[in-house]
Amino acid sequence: MGKVAPAMNWEPTADGLGYKVCLTKGARTACAFVSSAHLIEDKRRQLEASIQADAQSAQQPELSA
Repeated sequence: MGKVAPAMNWEPTADGLGYKVCLTKGARTACAFVSSAHLIEDKRRQLEASIQADAQSAQQPELSA
């Protein structure tokens, strides 16, 4: 069975100056702003890295002071 790509959605901002781009992978979602539609797909790698970093930090036990 093939690997399923995370779902990526975007919508124009209310002021019309760009797009809100969100990537959902499992239960985690990361969002960012881009100023132009041609930048939407380029943002995927950054959002995937953000989700991965969040997942890794959630797996590490918290250190006590």
